[in-house]
Amino acid sequence: MDEPNDDVITSRSDRGRDARRPRQIPWRGWKDILRRTYDELVDDNLGVVAAGVAFYAMLSIFPLLGAAVATYGLLASRSTAEEHLARLYEFIPGEAAQTLSSRVHDLVETDGGTLGAGLLASLFLALFSGSRGIDALFTGIHIAYDERRSRPWWQQRLLAVVLTILGFFGGILSLFLVAGAPSLFEWLHIGGTKRFIGEILRFFLLLGGMSTGLAILYRYGPKRRHARWRWLTPGAVGSSVLWLLSSYGFSFYVSKWGTYESSYGAAGGVVVLMIWLWLSAFAVLLGAELNAEVEAQTVHDTTVGPPKPIGHRRAVKADALGNLAPEDSSYDADDAETLDPDAHVHL
Repeated sequence: MDEPNDDVITSRSDRGRDARRPRQIPWRGWKDILRRTYDELVDDNLGVVAAGVAFYAMLSIFPLLGAAVATYGLLASRSTAEEHLARLYEFIPGEAAQTLSSRVHDLVETDGGTLGAGLLASLFLALFSGSRGIDALFTGIHIAYDERRSRPWWQQRLLAVVLTILGFFGGILSLFLVAGAPSLFEWLHIGGTKRFIGEILRFFLLLGGMSTGLAILYRYGPKRRHARWRWLTPGAVGSSVLWLLSSYGFSFYVSKWGTYESSYGAAGGVVVLMIWLWLSAFAVLLGAELNAEVEAQTVHDTTVGPPKPIGHRRAVKADALGNLAPEDSSYDADDAETLDPDAHVHL
């Protein structure tokens, strides 16, 4: 077999073909990744896929909210549950927050005994509805990774239920830690600089929790050989940051120029909530697209287990090298076997 020429070796190191972790990819390699990510989101009709995910999320959010209030009501007072949930509305556009707040208030006003007795029913309904939303996300993530949904239906639903449970109780814990932090600051009489530092830590705690949850979703959602955690980090963190920025940006737009109530009347809050869910779903799926293209940038095996050569990794994106930018075509996919340091390893 011919040895790769000097131009190929230069392109290999200059574009991140040799990278063993994302941080080793140079800026020119990230330009390739971002270009391919844009092309993929257009080809995959990511906006339409996100709309489908948002629809199922809309059906899931109110049962999940009911279960959250019921669970929180057993762990703390009902008024505390409403107060802490209200602190999360800063991430949601005003009209959508009003819709959720109204529903939470109705749930909190429910008799305490009924709240406890209906917990199991609320949890069952929340799991069923919430798993539909997670299952819709699975479909979108499979599209992003160019994988086929080949799991048996019961296995797919079981995995969706498990991740829904983890997400639900993770959300309850985050609610205590993040939304309850201001109350803790007041109880401890923390103010000034210490309060400011605490608020910054609260923000990064939320960002870290979201990124961890998304990394789990990206790892176990698609039916393929799992990616290593470090190859899931760019999309998980990027998606979390994009979600926070888009949520704040959309909230600002709605508060300044939004005319949804005048256009849709009483349904204005629901419409705003639906758009916010679409933005959230789009951010999550865009993170999956980004991770997929990051994996396709390197010749090294990005999946778990012993290193495998390209074509034997049981993961579409890990088994194919992404195209480089048009201005540099010195690297060709035909060189993959020559440049793959793991090519001597066989199944």
